Amino acid sequence: MKLITPYHYKVYERSGTRWFARDAVKTFYNETDRPLDLLNAEQQFGLTVEQVVVELFRLMVVKLGFDLANLRDHKYYY
Repeated sequence: MKLITPYHYKVYERSGTRWFARDAVKTFYNETDRPLDLLNAEQQFGLTVEQVVVELFRLMVVKLGFDLANLRDHKYYY
């Protein structure tokens, strides 16, 4: 799967009982003057991967599939 997203969005996939962060192939917008660190994007917005996964889990307790996290605004979507 290939994704192009703004830097502050990240896609997560739930498969079974595991979560996977799907990295964008290309980021088309970076509103900061700092270089992008796609592997640690959560940290640049004051979050951890665990915090994001907990919020996503609260959205859809048992559903499998893809979720979108807006790391900048701390909003989460199923």
